[in-house]
Amino acid sequence: MEGTPGELNESKVENPNIFYTLSGTVFIGLMRGEIDGFKAFRKKLVKVDAPVRDLIKLQKLIG
Repeated sequence: MEGTPGELNESKVENPNIFYTLSGTVFIGLMRGEIDGFKAFRKKLVKVDAPVRDLIKLQKLIG
């Protein structure tokens, strides 16, 4: 049924092409734990370039 969660399956993505763009200040904040990664992404402080279908899967996961 569409929209109903199924079992969680772990799998490996072969040769993932995911690129991140962020400032040095944001990077340091993320590494120190001062900035939440998901909040930084939603505020467009971190830009992600990846295949759309993978981004949709990620969005559904962290919703």
